[in-house]
Amino acid sequence: MRLRAMLMGCVVVVGCAEPGGPGGGPGYEREIRGGDRHDQIVLGIARDRVDLDRVRASAPALREVLGDLGGRDFSTSVHVMPTAGAGTLTTVFGQQQVEGVPVRGAYVYLASRAGADGERLLASSYHLYQGAQVAMAPTVARGAAERDARDHLRVAPQAPITGDLAIWPIDGELQLTWELVAEGSELRALVIASGPRAGRVEVVDDRAYYTSGRVGGWVAVGGAPGGRGRATELALASTEVTAGAAAAVTGRDGRYLLAAADGATVTTRLRGPAATVADLSGPALTASAPAAPTVDLTLGGATGEATLAQATAYYYVTRTWQFLGDNGVAPASLGAPLAINVNLNSTCNAYFSPVARTINFYRSGGGCKNSAEASIVAHEYRHRRPHVRRHHQRRPVRGLGRRAGVPGVPGAGRRRRSVRRRPHDPDLRQQLPLPGRWHRRGPRPGPGLGRVRLARPGQPDRGRG
Repeated sequence: MRLRAMLMGCVVVVGCAEPGGPGGGPGYEREIRGGDRHDQIVLGIARDRVDLDRVRASAPALREVLGDLGGRDFSTSVHVMPTAGAGTLTTVFGQQQVEGVPVRGAYVYLASRAGADGERLLASSYHLYQGAQVAMAPTVARGAAERDARDHLRVAPQAPITGDLAIWPIDGELQLTWELVAEGSELRALVIASGPRAGRVEVVDDRAYYTSGRVGGWVAVGGAPGGRGRATELALASTEVTAGAAAAVTGRDGRYLLAAADGATVTTRLRGPAATVADLSGPALTASAPAAPTVDLTLGGATGEATLAQATAYYYVTRTWQFLGDNGVAPASLGAPLAINVNLNSTCNAYFSPVARTINFYRSGGGCKNSAEASIVAHEYRHRRPHVRRHHQRRPVRGLGRRAGVPGVPGAGRRRRSVRRRPHDPDLRQQLPLPGRWHRRGPRPGPGLGRVRLARPGQPDRGRG
């Protein structure tokens, strides 16, 4: 069955709650799934533990999601991950359980970031069964369940069996089962342990299969994010996709193929061999969905300057990186993926830092649009080229001459003499971490990708913004 997941936003799935249907189903009152972005201080999340009752009490948006579920209804784990900046990201995974027995496929996932004012909840994702009511006393003995499991798994009568009780959704109902695996078989037997269908056996094949799909992102085309740029969903090439320990990189059409175990989560973010993106104004874009034969993921959304800036900068840097490869530059000679910082808390500029190996783009304001625009992105990547050539190769980069253009990158390679002749505006300068060198509003003549005009504060933007 084709699973097309249009997943917008930050570290987890973003959307709205989707109830399982009027009245829920046998074994529960309401099935709810979805996710959302947040921006609020919460209590109960620490580096090594989580108190979901305190989180629920301090986050009104989670109260409807959790309903009557509390800390007793979850087994939790906490992971702390470094981010591109100085901070860390804390992720909380809560496995729903009933009387200590896990409910397969039912979870709550939270992402937060520590700040001066406390732990700030950034995003949530969930698939839960509210009001779960399952007959928890097994009427099928473990020994009988093992015999039935061997028969259905077609293994030797004395084959060792491992497993325990688990709650599975079977034919729309929550069922207490003996979840058993036999040595010599790659399948899993679910022996219903209670209720009117006790003794029925379901065989589950959760081996790793190939998952394929497409990764796309919302990009500002023809202008700046939040300005004249038209939000367009485009395929993201050379982008990393993961499912547990498995990983793949998308092709030029944004498509991927990787081995993902049943029950794994397929995840993508703005990271690949060309570049990685950090949003200095908020969480980085991530999209994820449960593994299935086909999983399509989309990063970002059609609205929001900050969100569009992330995918736009990544898309055009990757296009430029591919152009270099197409013109004889070995990818290894370009070094590690370039770090892209977007939505810096300033305006009317963009710059390349050879020391930090980053290109940096500013938010809109002061009469200027967001600087993560196609031709500006390509221009800043040009500043990296002579730095890379000095440190990684001696021959010039072919195809990036004075009049060179990058296919699919508007304005790259264009000569704009009127810009160079204008007097430099001190308000638009950004000092590079190299003595005596400045990044100014009119780049000096020389080979590279484009000549870009950033409007003066207070002046209308006559460019692509």
